[in-house]
Amino acid sequence: MTIELNIPHNGVQEHLIQFVQHTLLDFHHRDKDITRAEVNLRRQAGNADTEYVCEITLTLSGDTIMAHRTAADYTQAARDALNTLSEKVDELVKDQKTPPDMITSTVKV
Repeated sequence: MTIELNIPHNGVQEHLIQFVQHTLLDFHHRDKDITRAEVNLRRQAGNADTEYVCEITLTLSGDTIMAHRTAADYTQAARDALNTLSEKVDELVKDQKTPPDMITSTVKV
């Protein structure tokens, strides 16, 4: 899996970057179809309470899921985005394990 991090030069602590990478690798272990993760941490102009933004996009075979969260700091924004993605990854894994509603079989006689 490829992990691309787009982060500002200052203001992001190393332990947050390691936490995000570790969590994304955990997602990949849960669903091997996740091939790419793109993380964008940036500041948003406007309201001082929600000026830190974390956007995470996961690319799966033929699908993309994304989480966009704002918070008072990068750590909370990243945790919120990762929690949202964790729920979505769990849904994907559950859907993969669920058998189809109807099985159609054709037999030539």
